[in-house]
Amino acid sequence: MLVKSESVSTPNPDKPRRAYRSPLRAEQAQQTRSRIVTAATDLFVERGYGKTTLQAIADAAGVSVVSVQLNGPKGALLVAALEQLATGGEGFESVTDIPENADLVQQITSTEDLIHSTAQYAAASNRRVTGLWLALDRAADDDPDVAQTYQRMIDRMRTDYQKIFVGQLATLGGARADRTRAELADICWAILLPDLYHRLVNQAGWTIERYNEWLEQSLRELLLDTH
Repeated sequence: MLVKSESVSTPNPDKPRRAYRSPLRAEQAQQTRSRIVTAATDLFVERGYGKTTLQAIADAAGVSVVSVQLNGPKGALLVAALEQLATGGEGFESVTDIPENADLVQQITSTEDLIHSTAQYAAASNRRVTGLWLALDRAADDDPDVAQTYQRMIDRMRTDYQKIFVGQLATLGGARADRTRAELADICWAILLPDLYHRLVNQAGWTIERYNEWLEQSLRELLLDTH
C-alpha cells in the first residue's frame, strides 16, 4: 500500500522571521522581576548593600538564584529598587515623565504653590527612599558600576531641579537675583536630598511634619527674593 507523502514547505532563508512574543510569558517575567525587586528592596534596607547576597534575594522572592542573576547584577537591583520606591516605576528619565507629576506641574500657578508642592513631594519621597539612598551612597564607594549609576542619578536630579523648579520660578517671578539659575538649582537639590531627611528625622528625631515645614521655610529663605 502506497502512502501519499505530505508536502513540506521549505523555509525561505531570505524571508524575515516574525518575532514571537507571548503576553503571558512577558507578564510572568514582569511579576517575577517585581518580586525580586521588592525582596531586594527589603533586604537592602534591613541588611545594607554589602551584606545582601543574591541567594538571600532569591530566597526572599521565592525564585532561583539564576532568576535573580538574569534580573541583576546586584547594583542594578539596588537602582531599580530605589527608582521603584521613588517614582513607582523603573527607567524614568525625569520626574516629569511620571504622569501624576506632570499633572502636578501644570497645576502650579504661583510661587507659593511651587514651594509648597516641592517641599511636600520631597518629604513624601524621602520618607520612602532614604534607607535605599544611603545604601546606594555606601555601595558607590566599593562598586564602580554603582558609582557610575549613582552619579548619573545625581546629574539627572540636578538637571530636573534647574529645568523644572528654577525654570518655573523664573516664569512665576520672585527668585533671588544675586544667584544664578544653576546655583539656585544646586541649593534646592542639596536641601531636598534624602541625606538631610536622615539627619533630621531619623537621627535628630524630627517629625515628618516639622521636617516638611522646615523644607518650605528653607526654600523660601534661600531661593526667593523676600525683600
